[in-house]
Amino acid sequence: MPYLENIEQAVDRSLIPESQWDTIYSDFDTDALMKADVRSRTGYFTTMYNIGALNPNEIRTAEGFNKREGGDEYKTASSPSVQMPAEEKPTTQQEEKQDD
Repeated sequence: MPYLENIEQAVDRSLIPESQWDTIYSDFDTDALMKADVRSRTGYFTTMYNIGALNPNEIRTAEGFNKREGGDEYKTASSPSVQMPAEEKPTTQQEEKQDD
């Protein structure tokens, strides 16, 4: 988003001493604008964890949560998989009501 980059550069020039431009910079976090619904994000992060692409702390950071102890471990073939909750299936009573 070029207009945000222009604002970031203006903030950098105005608020950050030139001697620190290599180490400090401003950056708009636009991830919140692009977030999908909770179910889609859950599915994405479940998949990324299960294939070993993200660890729990990377997922927590992406969602704005604090890291937790032991969360830097990646899933391995021997790690248990995380499953998305199944869609709620109607009980027998609910099915009977629909048949009426």
